[in-house]
Amino acid sequence: LVRSSAASDVYKRQDCKLAFPRLKLSEAFPACVTTFDGGYQLHAGVLVRCLTALNDKWPDWDGGDLTQALREFSAESGFPTTMEGDGDRKDTLTFSFQVEDGRSEKVLCEPHMKASSSDKAGDNTHHFHRIYFCPRQHTSFVGKLLVGHAGRHL
Repeated sequence: LVRSSAASDVYKRQDCKLAFPRLKLSEAFPACVTTFDGGYQLHAGVLVRCLTALNDKWPDWDGGDLTQALREFSAESGFPTTMEGDGDRKDTLTFSFQVEDGRSEKVLCEPHMKASSSDKAGDNTHHFHRIYFCPRQHTSFVGKLLVGHAGRHL
């Protein structure tokens, strides 16, 4: 997801668009992935598996029982996925997404996948990493699942 410090943010976003066509990443990307403990390289495989699961397995949620949809997605993806429990953190979990016309729109990304392991063999450390997303449909992002942050727990 992050090739080098010399690569442009636009190039990195283009790579993500190709790999995860159903996802729309917030303006926090790619900088947020640098918040993984020990660097994103140690967690790149886990991150790709999480984003792949969101891209491929998140249901076309119709606004029904979100808690049930999260439970089913957890079972399907293999990653615990829950809602944020603290209602006072909505500002922290609100991210800007660029709209096609160049303006930005702020969206609350409260549900999150828990990525608690790394790719390093023998690493038994429990990591507190999250992928925050928004399952609700937005008229500015038709057909997209919005991903606000991937990295350290916010």
